[in-house]
Amino acid sequence: MKNITKKILSILMVLAVLFVFASCNEDTDSTTDSSSYQPTSLSSSEKETTGSSETSNSKETTSSSDTSSSEETTSSSDTSSSEETTSSSETESTKPHEHVFGEWTVTKNATCTADGIQERSCSCGEKETQAVKASGHVILTIHAKLPTCTEEGFTEKQTCSVCNEILKQSQTVPATGHGWGEGKITKEPTETETGIRIFTCGACGETKTESIPALEHTHKYAELVTEPTCTEKGYTTHKCSCGDSYVDSYINAKGHTEAVVKGKDATCTETGLTDGKKCSVCGIVLVQQETIAAKGHAWDNGKVTKEPTETETGIKTFSCANCKETKAETLPVLAHTHKYTATVTKPTCTEKGYTTHKCPCGDSYVDSYVNAKGHTEAVVKGKDATC
Repeated sequence: MKNITKKILSILMVLAVLFVFASCNEDTDSTTDSSSYQPTSLSSSEKETTGSSETSNSKETTSSSDTSSSEETTSSSDTSSSEETTSSSETESTKPHEHVFGEWTVTKNATCTADGIQERSCSCGEKETQAVKASGHVILTIHAKLPTCTEEGFTEKQTCSVCNEILKQSQTVPATGHGWGEGKITKEPTETETGIRIFTCGACGETKTESIPALEHTHKYAELVTEPTCTEKGYTTHKCSCGDSYVDSYINAKGHTEAVVKGKDATCTETGLTDGKKCSVCGIVLVQQETIAAKGHAWDNGKVTKEPTETETGIKTFSCANCKETKAETLPVLAHTHKYTATVTKPTCTEKGYTTHKCPCGDSYVDSYVNAKGHTEAVVKGKDATC
């Protein structure tokens, strides 16, 4: 009877546990399905409710577990041990459940401007959520750029280096343009050429060149006086650099001034000239000079200045009675006459003596032979022999 009662109690406890477990699942589903944002920390009342629920659930789970264990023990043991186990199980089911949560898991990442969400779970299925604070923007600053004479500038710009959101928009600053000033003339204009003016920008130093128009022309005449000559009038020419000119102030020609051009006498070899006339101013010939023929030399009879010989010619020099000029004539060599020179060769003891006659032209002959003298004996003293 007792065993039947225990089995009925065990079945009732199992049914109770299943009911409580189903209720916990419904509560968990409703919490998970809630679309509204949950605050980071739970209120004290919620904590109490949760703790109470977890405690009751834990108790029921424990009771169920203990009961099933008790039934198995009862079937294998006697009645007294079953009663003790049941008593112990009932005592443990009254102990409240303590949640043991795991590590936080991020379910929604935080951004620069929006919070994220992280949650953790207990082994019983209970979940806890809290907010992950927004990181805030990481500002990247692009510094302003001043405009130049030719290029635009811009104001400071700020963006987030993480999400690329523009935090401060840059504004374009127009180019300032060149400040040319009045410029400086580097080449003055004239009536024939344009001038040059150079402008320099006071800000950047860039330069530009501008042409200055040529000046309006005003005639400036230069006077050139042409003096009168013997045959031509004189005048004054007025000429402008542009090419315009005119002539005035004419003066009559002066006429020629005669000057005698002395002639010269003819010589033995050169012609002479008669007197003539020319203008001493312009040099034109007024009376042409006439040529006088050369006189020719008056040679004397000449004088031998080098006598001829049998081997060399001679020279005869003639002089002109008028100009004292000289001329030379060659005298032929003389006909050869032998002029012998005698050389005596005296006789010796054995050879005859003779006389050799030799001419400078090379011709020669020998005569006047003298008989040889013969030897003249003389005793050559000997000497006695010694040891």
